[in-house]
Amino acid sequence: MKGQSRRQNISKVQKDSVFSRRTAVAVLAVLLICAFFTGMNLLHSQAQEKTSPYHKYYTSIRIQEGDSLWSIAESYKTHSGKSTAEYVHDLRQMNSLSDDTIHAGNYLTVYYYDLELK
Repeated sequence: MKGQSRRQNISKVQKDSVFSRRTAVAVLAVLLICAFFTGMNLLHSQAQEKTSPYHKYYTSIRIQEGDSLWSIAESYKTHSGKSTAEYVHDLRQMNSLSDDTIHAGNYLTVYYYDLELK
């Protein structure tokens, strides 16, 4: 009986040891997951701070005599981060233009950036 009781005690100690190792691994895993999400939140909030404070808006303008897509792009591209050529490309796409030809009196949709939230 004494030998059997000793084996039971050893078996119980081994089970307790396995249980405590599993518990430690589970706690460590939870801590790592929490640290990961905390880090991701910090990175996300820093990225949001670096984004432009400007808001993008669209408007329709009447084309005046002497206007070209390039002159309009030059006027409206401010704070867009785009070159004049890229802005002209956007204007052509937005307005379904096959080339740079525009006519006085027609309307053109343009986008612009402004600090003010409207």
